[in-house]
Amino acid sequence: MKLIRLCARGALLILLCVLLGGCDRAPFGEYTLDGGLVCRVWGSSSGIRRLETTAADGTLERFSLKSPDIEPDPQGGVALVDLDFDGHTDLSIKHRQYPDGEARYLCFLWRDGRLVRHEGLSQLRGLTVHPETRTLTAWAYRTVEEEEESRAHLTYVWHEGEPVLIEKIELIHYLEDEIYCRVVWTAAPGEELTMAEEDWIFVEEYDPDQIWGDKE
Repeated sequence: MKLIRLCARGALLILLCVLLGGCDRAPFGEYTLDGGLVCRVWGSSSGIRRLETTAADGTLERFSLKSPDIEPDPQGGVALVDLDFDGHTDLSIKHRQYPDGEARYLCFLWRDGRLVRHEGLSQLRGLTVHPETRTLTAWAYRTVEEEEESRAHLTYVWHEGEPVLIEKIELIHYLEDEIYCRVVWTAAPGEELTMAEEDWIFVEEYDPDQIWGDKE
């Protein structure tokens, strides 16, 4: 029985190594960030399974990532980008690809020579960085079965170290009545959203270019 348990543990360790991208394989990619921070990722072109960072002082940190659901990507979905506009390079990893082409990313922010995962950003769908306006945009969807469905375009700015919502443009489709309602919500950074516009649109008048413009 003891031998069986040892064999089972060994098989489990092997399986974990495979799932995490290999125990002693060379990393899929290695990136040098600000302050001497070195980031290594394990995985393949179909997605990253493990992330490891070494700080300038030698501190080692490891992150285990759930198996992604993405289309093949030559870089494994890894992108170096300044997500919070603080002048330091951050890291994003594509985690899920949706049928409409949008994706969800695991986001890691550079913080005093370390990479720290930001859970809020990692939940956003279609996250896009706009350096020229220092904003982030994303999309949100909601469906109430047989009653309504909505799509919302969200705009964030950084305020006191966190992304805060300053604009929400929502298009609600009331399925039974076959009519749309477009609502624009706005707010100053750190304040609650308030309604700024409301328009009702018949189905035959629906024009996505007028509703979303260059946001699509």
